Amino acid sequence: MVRPILIELARQRSVRDRRVAGVIPRMSLPSNDDLTPPLRFGRFEFDAVAFRLRREGTVVPVEPKAIALLQLLLARAPRVVDKADIFAEVWKDVAVTDNALTRVVTQLRKALEDDPRSPTFIETVATRGYRWIAAVETGSLESWTPQAAAVPVMNAPAPPQAAVVAPWPLRPTFVVAGIAALVLSVVLTSSLWRGRRDFPAATTLAALRPLQMSSGTGYDGYLAFSPDGNSAAFSSDRSGALEIYVQGTTPGSAVVALTTNGRQNVQPAWSPDGQFIAYHEMAGNGIWVMPSRGGAARKVSDVGSRPSWSPDGRRIAFQALPVTHLNTLGVPGVLGTISVVDASGASPPVPLTNAGVPEGPHLSPAWLDDRHVVFAAGQEIDGRITLWSTDVPATAPPRLVATHDRLGFDFVLSPDRQRVLFVGRMTNAIWTMRLPGSGDVGRIAEPTGLPSVGAFIGGLTMTGDGRRIGWTSMEMTGHVWARDGDAPSQTPAIRALTEGPGIRYTNPLPASDGRLLLNGARPGAGFSMYMLEGAADPRPLTPHPPGHGGSQWLPGEREVIAMTDHGDGRGVFALDPATGRERRLFGMADLPRPPGDSQPSTAAAPANLVFSRDFDRVAMSFVQDGRPNLWIAGLRDMKPDGTLVRLTSEPEGASYPTWSPDDRWLAYQCGAGTDTHVCVADVATGARTQLTNEPGQSWVGGWGADSDAIFFAARRNAVWNIAVVSRSTGAVRQLTSFADATSYVRYPKWDDRNHRVLFERSQAVARTWSVSLPEP
Repeated sequence: MVRPILIELARQRSVRDRRVAGVIPRMSLPSNDDLTPPLRFGRFEFDAVAFRLRREGTVVPVEPKAIALLQLLLARAPRVVDKADIFAEVWKDVAVTDNALTRVVTQLRKALEDDPRSPTFIETVATRGYRWIAAVETGSLESWTPQAAAVPVMNAPAPPQAAVVAPWPLRPTFVVAGIAALVLSVVLTSSLWRGRRDFPAATTLAALRPLQMSSGTGYDGYLAFSPDGNSAAFSSDRSGALEIYVQGTTPGSAVVALTTNGRQNVQPAWSPDGQFIAYHEMAGNGIWVMPSRGGAARKVSDVGSRPSWSPDGRRIAFQALPVTHLNTLGVPGVLGTISVVDASGASPPVPLTNAGVPEGPHLSPAWLDDRHVVFAAGQEIDGRITLWSTDVPATAPPRLVATHDRLGFDFVLSPDRQRVLFVGRMTNAIWTMRLPGSGDVGRIAEPTGLPSVGAFIGGLTMTGDGRRIGWTSMEMTGHVWARDGDAPSQTPAIRALTEGPGIRYTNPLPASDGRLLLNGARPGAGFSMYMLEGAADPRPLTPHPPGHGGSQWLPGEREVIAMTDHGDGRGVFALDPATGRERRLFGMADLPRPPGDSQPSTAAAPANLVFSRDFDRVAMSFVQDGRPNLWIAGLRDMKPDGTLVRLTSEPEGASYPTWSPDDRWLAYQCGAGTDTHVCVADVATGARTQLTNEPGQSWVGGWGADSDAIFFAARRNAVWNIAVVSRSTGAVRQLTSFADATSYVRYPKWDDRNHRVLFERSQAVARTWSVSLPEP
């Protein structure tokens, strides 16, 4: 059996490689090569030419890495494929940990309905790798027909940096219809939109001069163009609260306030006919719609943000998670979904996705057409954010559209839906990528070359004719502050401990001798570690590349914990602040995993792995069945001892754990719909108590020295402040009195030596910009 299968895979791979190289035309009727029969095993078949897995003729949605692993296992069957070979073939020139491989194997097994305890297809060979054990035959489960043959082959696998599959299944049609579709495709792909042959070259775009659209002194952001491109809506705090404004795109046009209710309104989105604007209300959550020339607003959904109109103007898609701050999308540490609602508000919203399928929160919906919505999902485990497509109404699981190591949550689709533009992660630049079916063989994402203004850019938008691109340019000031004492006071002393632009200082960790450990990040770079001693400026302890996270003092306070990657996989290191020397304690892959299908929390990984004060246990957040929960692993001699115990069973998720000083309790963030609360669990018994109940966000920071006070960042009516809650009584006190919605506070920690609360406070200043693309 093995040799025929190897020959068959080699031949199919040759066909695919020639297609990728351009030898075989992609947009053509089937040739004899296209009629190569797939490989069949049980109810499944693998088509190497189309790079697809099917179950009884239906495409099974799995990511390209899983398909590549399946192809490798089939090609080597029945031999064992070592992990090193898998990394070399599936992750070419990319350094990843065993966790990435485990996750892909888990996804492939799930797609094949294969039980790892009693495998039918994939067998685990301890300490070595994996082996394919099922019988394989050639030939499709369904005979080839002219109707099926008329479908253009459009799904060759992409290179590692940009793996893409089709956004929705292509339907069988007759040969005549296929030829007509081919002619139409040639017409469409001959120009990107409105006569432009292709997206302008980066060298051309780099010479353009962006135009500042707004002129407020505080925050102006979330730019959105009207369908005709003659007007623009945006959110501004120029009245003291965030409101929606409209102005003409001609320089000097008057600015008119559309909302005036003081409810912190953001994210305007025009209806296709330009008659209405949908927006998100931060103070009360939810989606509102009002006439674009002013008038009465109506609420169409009690929850949600990022509204997006369907092309026919009848429905609005939105993400369930609210906007929690303005410097990014502001994602809470819970999973979120995509829903759709009638634009009239006559019927309740209908969910389009289920939590955790695909992995991570579901964000930034955009319509492909009246029947399909694209959205972004986060997969922090391997540093990837992916684009997915879902049907409207949802009749099948979401399908992968695109992934790239620079792809971010902030994206916009071109008017013809052939291309996606996005803010490249860690680049502060606008990138572009073709979507499946656009005629691009490699589908490689590239920087556009458009000049960016400011430390951060986001909120991409585009006019209906694709001739103008807009964005928000932001400057963030992030500093560590101190609030003396933890009791209510009319005039508490609150002051900044760090100052100056350029670095965001966060996550203060005081030592008993007065030293203060900080994390700091420059725009476009990962976090590094700093030490603040006395009145001097913070002293860097680690280089900016690679990034360091998860800071925590080790017993004795001579070393600190840091999570980073020095080229041998992400691991936990001990850093001596006095000398800068680091020693590896263990790799992240050495940590135990829960049984069954699970993944590390899609919230910030370093903040979801915390060590007990005596360093004999580590608390972690894992996602199972779409919900994150807390587990505790044992440590011995600063290394995992293999034990793992589940602590929480929160129905809507648990994340961001923090140990009490006596190691008896874990405080954490628990989910309740789109709200989050402070919860606490007894480590010995698992008994849990929810300590906060107000609507909004409650993000856990740290404990007081008495193991009773729990400090947290509280977002109420769109405004963030520091608060404290008692574990024993549940009493809540607010410790700061900030009143603006353009700033946020984070990571409160108790400094017992100086009897004060330390926290990060960041402020956003923003402007809206646009640039007109050159004539074709």
